Amino acid sequence: MGNGFAYRVASMVRISFASSTAFATLGTALTTLVLTPLFSIAYDIMFGQDLLAPDYTRIGYAAALVSLCLSVEAGVVDKAATDRDLGIFEDIHLRRSVDLAYWIGGAVMPLLLSTLTAAVTIGSVFAFSPAHDVGFLLRVVALCPPTMIVGVLMGVCCAGIGVSLPDPYLGDTILDAIMPLTAGVIVPVTLYPGWLRGVFHLVPMTGTLASLANGGNTLMDALDAAVDLLAATCWAAVGLLFVHVAVKRLRNGVRRDII
Repeated sequence: MGNGFAYRVASMVRISFASSTAFATLGTALTTLVLTPLFSIAYDIMFGQDLLAPDYTRIGYAAALVSLCLSVEAGVVDKAATDRDLGIFEDIHLRRSVDLAYWIGGAVMPLLLSTLTAAVTIGSVFAFSPAHDVGFLLRVVALCPPTMIVGVLMGVCCAGIGVSLPDPYLGDTILDAIMPLTAGVIVPVTLYPGWLRGVFHLVPMTGTLASLANGGNTLMDALDAAVDLLAATCWAAVGLLFVHVAVKRLRNGVRRDII
């Protein structure tokens, strides 16, 4: 009973809640959940204005969705990096090199925090949008659940890659830098050169943001989100492979500065 899957997930959730610093103080909570995401979206919109982008509302919603994805991803990476420093990651993965309970339990807190952030950012974009298009708002809200799943999967990828590196946040840093560009936050990917579109579709969120410009076609929205989920699943598998290799090296006595 004590080693059951549900028990291990619940244990990871309890640990995540106990160790979270997001609500350490009121100032920390406001900065983490509200101010930083809002300033990021405001920057993207102003950048779009400088580039004479045609639709500022689309930019705002696109920035909010990418921020949601990256927020979840960063939370998963931070949890794994902290556990690595404390020796928890090593202890768990020496027993099970691929422990789904660990990743699911560790993702719960980032998902909850990011949901609060998404409510603030998406609501703010709607409030300041000239059109106040409720239909557009509902489409964006419907894209939030698959976006959060993509965030978890990319978190597994970046955490897995970083676990054997001196800087466990390297994957997160790179993804944070490239995703707004590859996903087409400022300028839709459909306006990129053809060869560049093909390359950028390897990074999730490209399809999700492209669906914002498809005129409300529900089927196309679902297909675009499914493509991103498939790409993110492949990247998560890469991250788990890195974890497996790192654990195997540890078991074989090839100790480096890892886990």
